[in-house]
Amino acid sequence: GVTVRLKRLSSNKILISGKRVYIYDITTRQIEQIGGNEKHIWRYAPIIIGVKETKIYLADWRYIWEYDLETKKINTIYQGKQVINDACIDSNGKLWIASPDGVISYDIATQKTDILSTELFHEATSVIADNSHRVWIGTRRNLYLYSTEEDKIIMLDDMDGVLPNEYLSSSHLLLHNGDIVLGGINGMTYLNANIRFAPEDECRIKLLDVLLNGRTVA
Repeated sequence: GVTVRLKRLSSNKILISGKRVYIYDITTRQIEQIGGNEKHIWRYAPIIIGVKETKIYLADWRYIWEYDLETKKINTIYQGKQVINDACIDSNGKLWIASPDGVISYDIATQKTDILSTELFHEATSVIADNSHRVWIGTRRNLYLYSTEEDKIIMLDDMDGVLPNEYLSSSHLLLHNGDIVLGGINGMTYLNANIRFAPEDECRIKLLDVLLNGRTVA
């Protein structure tokens, strides 16, 4: 079967992404297809990235589109070399793309593309931005947190209350209170919006002594 993705656009309209992409009006019970004739829209159930004002953002394997609810026009705004596993849009209008090569950021306004530089992980399978200038990145085993303001990334583990999980594409939700729910093979991870981490607090190692053949080396 074909996966179906849903997102509420307003109190009476729902975005449906399946074999085609539609907007369903609950009040009038009318359904309207969007796109469909564009040559790059071929993947079933495009990822619903998000909605900003009158713009809807959708993603395919390699393309990201912007659909204007007012003009009824759809445009390709991003075409990458990497496969798109998942994508989200933050409060500043910047796109974050999870790919087999890591996380890519794309500024819609400037059309600038950057790759998040880290050796903590390679492939990212899930990505979602919160309301505190942070991007949560899921991989096939771990969860990472990237602060866009501090340009720092940390790995979360069981010491933080996060158990190993294989995070799934588009299986996440930003709740009205700012909390986030992330879905994976081993279940759901619930993230409190008020939780804070201090990536600058790194472990410090102090050398006490050096031994050579059982003797202290001065």
